[in-house]
Amino acid sequence: MAIRYCIFEVIYHNGHKETHLPLDERKVLLEEIVEDFNLICKVQWMYGNGPAYFELVKQQGLEGIVQTKANSISDW
Repeated sequence: MAIRYCIFEVIYHNGHKETHLPLDERKVLLEEIVEDFNLICKVQWMYGNGPAYFELVKQQGLEGIVQTKANSISDW
C-alpha cells in the first residue's frame, strides 16, 4: 500500500503566510518550491468552464473536484 501526499496550494512559505496572494499566484509558488514530485502528488489545476468540467467528472464516474476562483484570496 502506498500513501500519497497531495498539495493543492501554498498557505505558508519560509515562515510567512502567503494567503494574501491570489490562488493562481500561490499555485505558481507551489511550482517553484516543490521540485520532487515523486513523493508528493501535486494536484492538477486549470482555468476553464467549471460547470462543464464538473459534468465531465460526473460522466466519468470520478470521485470529485475542487473548484475555486483563480483570483481568490484565502482567510486562513
